[in-house]
Formats: sequence, C-alpha cells, structure tokens
Amino acid sequence: MLWRMQSLRACSGFVVVSLLGATVFGACGTRRGHVSHVESPGDHPLAPAGVTTAPEGAGGDPLDHAREVCLAEINKYRASINVKPLQRWRAIELCTDNEAHSDSQTGQPHSAFGTCQEGEQCECPGWDGAPETAIVGCLKMMWDEGPGGGHHDAMADPTNAIVSCGFYQMGDGGLWAVQNYSP
Repeated sequence: MLWRMQSLRACSGFVVVSLLGATVFGACGTRRGHVSHVESPGDHPLAPAGVTTAPEGAGGDPLDHAREVCLAEINKYRASINVKPLQRWRAIELCTDNEAHSDSQTGQPHSAFGTCQEGEQCECPGWDGAPETAIVGCLKMMWDEGPGGGHHDAMADPTNAIVSCGFYQMGDGGLWAVQNYSP
C-alpha cells in the first residue's frame, strides 16, 4: 500500500496531514478508519548506520532489551485501565528503526509516518540516555497526557493489537524512539 502525502500543516502543536482524502491528526499521527493490517510491509534495505535487527530467536539484535522494555511499559499502562496487552510487532522493527533515523535527520517527529503502514504512531524525539532507560520516561510523559491526549489515546486504544518499538541514537547521544501501532 502506498500512501501519498497531499498536505502537511502544523496546528497548535499537532500535525494535520491529509492522506488521499483521509485526515490524519493528533500528536501521535493517527490514521483512523484507514488502516490496513499488513503482515509483511515489504523490504527495507536501508538500515541506519549501526542499527541492526534480527528475526525472533535469531539473537544479535542490540535493541532487543529496549524493545522489550518499551512493550512492557506500554502494556503496564494498558493493564491499569483493563485494556488487553499488545503483542510485539517484530516484522516491522527494522522499518520502525528507519523511521526514527529518518525523523532524526529531518528534525521533524512523524515525518516518516506511514512508511511502515502503521495505523498510529507516537514518537520520542531527541531524548537523552540509553534506549532502555529513555523510553521509560518518554512513555510515562505520553501516558500522563491523560485521555484526550493523542499519545495517551494511541497507547490505550483497545483496537490496537500490536506495537513495534524502533530506536535511533544520534552521534550527539540524542535518542529518537518511535512506537508504531496497528490492529
């Protein structure tokens, strides 16, 4: 599925994008009602320098622990409101890493939104610290927005079943982390 961005504008701290007639809005880049669940999003040959991922059980993914922390934290918040836990969406982890890398290069959160065919996205731009520690603080900040906050609502959305956590650490130490959600 190819999404063509038709317009992009900032609005009171939120990004509003029109995708083939569908309005995408909110701090988390939601594309409600226009989501296709895709098991295989396609090849993503351009991994950011220094970032590798491996299929489940293959070992060798230096971000595996950070991804598990991300999933556990999101599920901890979901459990607090009796929403079923998400499963780890391994199939698009490299793509999600690439979105974090791309956004770090443009300096614009959500600029690569839709590349992985996700339905919703949250992002932690330029955080300090290691991925497995920075993600905890960022997810707490998003959850603390409360109901009606774009990030909170994406994390709590009961229609989502899977999440992919991606990371890119810049040379200056700044961490960009993306969470992609889908039913």
